[in-house]
Amino acid sequence: MNSRRALIEKVTAFPKKSALNFRIRELRNIISECQDEIKTLQTLCLHEQYDVVYYSWRIGSMELRRTCSYCNELLVEHPSISEQEDYYSKHGNVLNRTTH
Repeated sequence: MNSRRALIEKVTAFPKKSALNFRIRELRNIISECQDEIKTLQTLCLHEQYDVVYYSWRIGSMELRRTCSYCNELLVEHPSISEQEDYYSKHGNVLNRTTH
């Protein structure tokens, strides 16, 4: 809650809306530059190790996938049956759980 209050105080400290809009554009440019750098690093990564994790590409859709342990990029190869069974034995199958 304190972080929300601090953000509100910071935003209301801007003298004009144009200054606020400028800062928003500035932050979006920074985010865009960071995303470009991440993509570059992921392209250079050799993906030597991977983790098997649940991946959701939209609401309500999940599946086990491989992600690189170093750059966190989603890898093309799906986990093998033995990798899936190993994951389920450690973490359970959250897709088959029922809520009460």
